[in-house]
Formats: sequence, C-alpha cells, structure tokens
Amino acid sequence: MCACAVATPCASEEPKSDTHQESPVASADDVRRRFIHGAFALVDGNGVLLGKRWVSGDEPQPLAAASVVESLAGHRLSDQDAAALWEMLAGDSHAPLVTLPVLKSAVAATVSPRAREAMWGELAALVDRVNRDYSDPMRAASLIGQFERYRATLLSLLAQVEETVGGGDEMVKLMVSSRILGADLDESVAFLSELNPAAVDRKLDRERSAGRLVTWESVAAERLKAWRAARLASATTAMRPLSKDEIRHRFIHNAFTLHDSSGTLLGTRWIGNADPLPLTEAAIIGALSGHHLSVDDAAALWEMLAAQVHAPMVTLNLVKTIIAATDAPRSRAAMWSELSSLASRLPNGERDAARADSLIGLLERHRSEILPLFSQIRETEGGGDEMVKLMLASRIFGANLQEGLAFVTAQNPAAIARKIERERSLGKPVAWERAAYDLLIKWKNARLVPGAHQAPSSLAALDVAGEQLISILNGLHDFADADRRKILDGLGPAEVFNAIVAGEQDLYRLGTSSYREFLHPVVLAGLKQSGSFEAFLERATVTRFGDEAVRATPRRGLVFLRVASSFGLIDPVIESVRDRSRFIDDAIASLGDPTGFEGNSSVLMELLTAPSASRAVAGFKKQLLDRLYERYGAEQSPALKSVYGSMLSTYQTVSGDRRDRAIDQAYQLDTSIFNVPFARLFSPTSRNAYTHRMFMRMDQDTDAIASYGGFRLRMQMLGAHRRDAKTYEVFTIRSFGRTIEIYVNRPTADGNRRGIADIAAALNGRRIETIIGRGHTHIIAPMQADSKRIAGDRIKDVAVVLVGACGGDASVREMIGTFGYKPFFATKATGRAVINNAIIENYIAALRAMRPGDRLSMSDVLARSMSSFLRSRSDEQLRTDAGLYEANMTTVYTTYLFDAYVRNHVQPRRAVDR
Repeated sequence: MCACAVATPCASEEPKSDTHQESPVASADDVRRRFIHGAFALVDGNGVLLGKRWVSGDEPQPLAAASVVESLAGHRLSDQDAAALWEMLAGDSHAPLVTLPVLKSAVAATVSPRAREAMWGELAALVDRVNRDYSDPMRAASLIGQFERYRATLLSLLAQVEETVGGGDEMVKLMVSSRILGADLDESVAFLSELNPAAVDRKLDRERSAGRLVTWESVAAERLKAWRAARLASATTAMRPLSKDEIRHRFIHNAFTLHDSSGTLLGTRWIGNADPLPLTEAAIIGALSGHHLSVDDAAALWEMLAAQVHAPMVTLNLVKTIIAATDAPRSRAAMWSELSSLASRLPNGERDAARADSLIGLLERHRSEILPLFSQIRETEGGGDEMVKLMLASRIFGANLQEGLAFVTAQNPAAIARKIERERSLGKPVAWERAAYDLLIKWKNARLVPGAHQAPSSLAALDVAGEQLISILNGLHDFADADRRKILDGLGPAEVFNAIVAGEQDLYRLGTSSYREFLHPVVLAGLKQSGSFEAFLERATVTRFGDEAVRATPRRGLVFLRVASSFGLIDPVIESVRDRSRFIDDAIASLGDPTGFEGNSSVLMELLTAPSASRAVAGFKKQLLDRLYERYGAEQSPALKSVYGSMLSTYQTVSGDRRDRAIDQAYQLDTSIFNVPFARLFSPTSRNAYTHRMFMRMDQDTDAIASYGGFRLRMQMLGAHRRDAKTYEVFTIRSFGRTIEIYVNRPTADGNRRGIADIAAALNGRRIETIIGRGHTHIIAPMQADSKRIAGDRIKDVAVVLVGACGGDASVREMIGTFGYKPFFATKATGRAVINNAIIENYIAALRAMRPGDRLSMSDVLARSMSSFLRSRSDEQLRTDAGLYEANMTTVYTTYLFDAYVRNHVQPRRAVDR
C-alpha cells in the first residue's frame, strides 16, 4: 500500500552482511521525519544492514534502528505521520525493517483515536492480502506475522482510547481475520469487547440485520453484558458535585446514565468503552438554562437526541430547555437538519409506535408548547431549507400542511420561496405554491409596508426582513412579472433601498435585467424626489431605531453605491451627491467603529478597486482615495492608522498605483498568495512526474445536472480519461510528466450523500491542491464542510478555491477561515456554467504548462478566461456576468493585513449570531 516505496534491491545487489555507518548525529525530529517520510538504510547495533526504503528523488541515508526507537520514545504521532508510518511498515518490501523494538515504539507512539484508526486500517488492509496471497513463511515475515508473534507484548501497549467508528470497524476485521488480538477467535472477541465494545456491537447489529449467523455472538454478548454491568456499577459510586460546564460537556459529548427526580433510570448513553456516569434531568436543565449552544455542541446534542436508542431519555422539559439554548442561526440549522433527517426515516402514520416514541413524536404531541420557543432569528439558508423538509415530513409546525406552511412562512419566507424555485427547476411545481404565494404577500404587508403592524423593531431586524424580501424575489423569478411586482406593492423608495442594502449579496442572483427593471427605478425615483443622495439617505434612515440607524447611514449609502456600480448604474447616483466631501468624510469615519470596521472597509475597498469608465465615478474615487491618504498621514491612533494603512497597501498592490511605497513596507503583503509557486500546486509522484488533484463539489438539481454534463463534455474535448466510480467520477489529464486529477461527486442524492465519503476513501490521505464549488448560493457551506471531511488537517494545503455559485464573493471572508489566505475565484452574479468551465479549462492549461520553480498568476488565469466573454460582440448578459467574476485579491489581502496588523489594536465586540 505504500505508494512512495519501491522494492528493496535483491540480496545479490545489496548483501545483507554489509555494514553501514549512520549519518552524522541528527535530532530526534530529523530521525523521525526521515523514518516516516524519507528514504533510508536501516542498520542494527552492529551496523548490519536490515533493509532499505526507497523514495523517489531521495537517496537512502544510513539510519540506526536504535535511533528510530529513541526518536519515537515518549512521542505522540500526529494523525498524518501515523498514517504515513503504518502505510510504510505494511509495505511488503519493508518487512525486514520491522524489528520488535521498532514495532513496540511505533505502537506506543500511536496514541490518538485518528492515529490508531490509521494503524488498524493498514493492518486490516494487509491481512486481507496476507490471507489471500501469502504462504505461511511470507505471513510469518509480514507485519501481520510480527503482530501475531508478539501479541502479548504489543497488546499491553494499547492504552484504551475512544476509538473512532472507522478504527473500531477495522479492529473487528482483524479480530475475525487474524490472531493479532487473541490466540483464537474467542480470545480475540473477549479482548476487543473490553477495548472497543461499541465496534463489536456495531458488527453484531450489521450481521443480524443482514440475516447472517455470527458464530461468536454468544461470547460477545456475554462479554458485553459483563462489561456494561461493571461500568454501570462503578458509575453509581459517590462523585463530587459537577459544575454546569462539566454537566453540559458530559451530557453532550460523554457517556452517562440519565435519572429523573425520583432517581428512576431513564436510559443510558454508551460511547465506546467510556464509563457512563450518572446525570439527573434537573441538573442538565439547570446547566442549559440561559446557555447559548455553540454550533458544534448543538450538532452533537441534536444528533444524540435524534437517535432512536436514546428516545427513552427525551423528556418534554429537557427538549424545551435544549430548544431555548439552540438560539443562533447555525446551531438552529443543526437542529433542523437532525429533525428533518429523523422525520424522513420514520413511518408517517399517527399510530406508528416507532414515530410516537421518537423525538419527532414528542414534538408533534406537544406542538403548542414547543412552537412559541422558536423565536424569530436570521436562519441560515441551509437551516431554512431543512425547516421546509421538516414541514413536509412532519406535523411539528402544524396539525396539517396548511398550518405548517403558515408557520414556516411567517418564520422564514425565503426558505419557502427557495423550495418553490427548486421544485420548478426540477419540472415539478408544488401543489401548494399559490397558497404559499398568498402567505408571502401577507408576510410582506405585515412587516415592510409603512405602518405595518409587525414592523421590525431594530435595524438588524429590518435587515433580516429586507434580505428575506430579496430572496423571495429570487425564488419567484419564474412567476409572471405581475406576480413579482405585487411583492413590491406598497413599498416606497426608502423601503426598497433598505431591502437592497440588506439583501445585497443575494441580490446579484436576480440578474441585471431584474434589478434594473424591478428595484433600481424605484430608488432613482426617490433620489429625484428628494433632490440629492444625501437627502434621500436621510429620508431612508429609520429614525425610530435611534442613533444606531443614524450612525449606519453613511455605510448603507456606500453599500448602495457598490450595488449600483456592480450593475453599471452608478453614474446618476454619484451625480446626485451634493456634498461629496462630507459624504466621503462620513464614510471614512465609519472605519473607526470597532464593531463594523471590516464590513465598512470592504465596501470602500470595492469602490476603490472596481474598474469604471465613468468620469463621475473616477472623480469620486480619486477624492475618496486622496482623503484616505491624508487621514493615514495625519492619524495618531495606532488602531486607525493600521486600518488605513492596511487598506492602502491592498489598494496599491491590486491597482499597481504605488503612490506611497513606505506603506507597502509598513504593511507588507505576501504577494505569493496570488502568485502560487509550483510546489504548492503539484505533489511529486516520481522523478520529474507531478500530480495536481482537484475536488469539485456538485450540487443536486437540474442546473447542476446540466453543469455536470457540460463539464464532462469539456473534459472529453481535453482528452481526459474518465473513471466511473458510481457515486463520483475521476477525470485524469496527463501530459509532459504532469497529471491533473479531478474528483467530482455526481449531482444526485447518492452522490451528495455517499459520494463525498467515497472520494475521501479514494484519495486516502493524498493532498488536494484545488477545491471547486458548483451550484447555487447554498453550495458554499457544504463545499466547506465536505472539503474538511476529505482533506482533514490537510485543508490548509489547498492552493486555490474556485466558486461558481451566485454571490460567491460574499463568502470569501468566511472561506478564509476554512482554507486560509488563498486565491479565491468567485462571482457576484449568476454562476454561468460556460464561464465556470472556461475558468477551469484555462486553469488546467496553465497548470500543464508550468515547470518546477515557476509561479502561477491567478489573476492572469482569470483575465485569460474572461477575455473572450468581455469582447464587445459577446452577448450583453454574458458580458455583464463575466465582468462580475473576480479573483478576490482585495478581500484576501485586506483580511490578511487586518489579521496581521489590526487585530492587536482592535478587538471588535462579536455580535451574537442571531
């Protein structure tokens, strides 16, 4: 399995009696690194050669076995190092290297669950080959033979850890197929039932559900029963009082027994081999009351509650407390996801016992008590979509579909509109879409028209409603124009302006003609009526929200300028600004707000760096830029000076206008971010041969299927070899020692669900250099999550991220948190399949032309990709959309400098994620 190893030369070429001198004294880190990743010649204490490991491009250097043992002593292998080490040890050609001292040291250093999983995985894969292909002498000489021979010594080193599901399952394979865990099967079952009982339980369940007889079931059942009894008995002994934090952590992440107020046992949660320690319902409720669950804690907790085995522990009071603690958009999204998944698995019948006893049954029975706990918050797109699934699969939101539709529309109308949009795109409009349309109109009239009885009570709430309105317009884009105009009935210029500002990022999905026809004329009419942009902004400020709204006005004006600029409609807006100097001063002053300086700066930076042929715009930008340089030179506050300096350094780098080179020196940028070196784009596979791997995350809808078809055709034209793996495909392009591999999940339910895991298994720890997201706006979150699943800790090795989704540039700051400071390609507008494919094709061509030592300019790649679309003879809509694609240099560079130079001065108060 060792991909980098080459068989050791035969004995006639390398006499084993030769003696070798170890290289000059190296540090323990260097010895470990060479043994795990490099080429070496392993020698024993007498200098006798035990064997060699060959790695392409690396000459084997003498390495003493004693030094290897010493370098591993007391060390905890990282997950990546463990995977590489056990892959090497399992290689057939490396059997002579596996001495007992080396093996003992490797086992003792493989401590963490993920590292242990890598070890079990390599052993389980090897045992399959050994049992199938090896003779008895070959088995004895293999790593499996070593483990079986020295079982007692090695098993004593296996301290109990909470094994991962994957690691435990591989252990079961070894239990059945080898004598590593015991001299016979009964002994192996007994050992594993102690070390990892959950894995044995899972194996039994799988075999029973498949109708297969398990010969060792009685032994396992007896051992598991004894194990649980012992753990349960030890758990009931007296314990010190726990803090609220300890109670929460145990309830969410650990094994426990749950007891009611009378001490009656409600149920037990088992996790691996951990002791289930006692908790009372009252203690959990006390620990969660007033607490705000994090996203990770909410996901873990609702996953546990949704498991059918835990149904006896799900009490009404406990669930009500947990719902109240699940009060942020992303934690709420985790809740909706688990509930909708559970509802879809349960029989949809009122009298079904499994449903009645489940979490879904409890929520349906106590709907009237539960629904008031779902306070209105800004749901994430994913969370709202899961709400709609839950609405259709349960009676949690209402006694029937009409009631459920009314509740969800009032809570999250955008999710209802998106559902209608998706179903229409699949050619199957929902029967309830007209009822939903009427409810959407009622929602708008109740909240956004002047004097509405449910008008928002804060600026943040107004923005939530405005964002929802833009999403509704997007979702109803296939409806008749008259129906879409009715969505805006009763809204004046001020209301439309505030919706545009709030829903800016979703706005770009509307497309140029929709924005120009439906929204922009309304605001222009307001500008004319007010006499100036400043007067209009004053009119649009919702004064009942107090100073907060007044302070936000300059930035909201700038956001509208950015929108108008993006759609090529900025000239009349700029011309209506009467006092530019004051307007610009207010805009720059907004950078002094520690809670919003970064959002405000993004608006200014985009205005400064966006290309425009307009004289009015050029004059405005020059005045804004001059004032920013003046303020930087005069500023005494280190915090503000670092904000101005970071912005100007980014501007000078992106525009090439080096007005003040001292700023570049004071706020230095790593320009290699967008000029990516060869070594970050290619992994060596052999001498003069290199591979670049891409993961493309596809969405699941009609558009995605069309995009997928177009991409496959493009790959065929490039001469790519296609490998079909059912849930995903791999496209391989080879030329001049360069290999480009593109792993793409199929745009199907199975491809979205299982394809990602299958791709992760196929990559088997190899580095991914490029991530690509293809789909609608909601592709961003799954693309990030699935990239982490596939790459793990190697996520920071990703060199380039391409996002073909609508409004993808809005997520760049968030994606920096996942991938680091990388080149991101994204678009504000509709992600055009033809443009996305052109970017990928040009990117591949640039990769194929690279040589070691070269750097790839990602901005040049984008410029070449857009050149044909930006020509005057191109389709106007296509030309407009191409102009909204960008390599997000401004966002990445500004974020990089803010993190490097501003964070030490400014600690923004983080707003609660509501």
